[in-house]
Amino acid sequence: MLVIRCTQKLLKKNPGSENFQEDTLVPTLGGWHANLVWLAHSPVVLCVNDNSLLAVLVQGRNFPHFGSAFRDRLTQRLRRLGLFEATISRERAAMEIIQIQPSNSRSVLASMNDFVRHLKFRGSDRFNFADADALGDMLSEMPVGALKYSYPVEVAVAAFSKLA
Repeated sequence: MLVIRCTQKLLKKNPGSENFQEDTLVPTLGGWHANLVWLAHSPVVLCVNDNSLLAVLVQGRNFPHFGSAFRDRLTQRLRRLGLFEATISRERAAMEIIQIQPSNSRSVLASMNDFVRHLKFRGSDRFNFADADALGDMLSEMPVGALKYSYPVEVAVAAFSKLA
């Protein structure tokens, strides 16, 4: 079961129902935090992994289908990390049930705020979602203070390599 902890701003958009089903499968990366941000007047949901601070950007328009859109975007990100298809399939299976909850980590939210500043600095007066992969990759390939200046991509890949 995947837990996505949303900020109040995103919860107001009803990104999915709170699913109280239990599941024994747990994603390798664990839970995520999500926040609705505006980049050049375009709504974007910034999703950040609780453990690795890996960043994934999701379009902020079709909120009832946010969970499946996130799962698809994360799958693409895991492929760009170079993980094996079997590993990605296991991670997707562990994310079949999604539970939406309120945010609970000031540390992750602070890192997300830093990411938003970077996104706004890199952005222009127009935002094209076709650039979302490159922007998410850029955020995940910067050293982060909360990880003692490790890179989120390295922390994420290390989590998967422990399984092998």
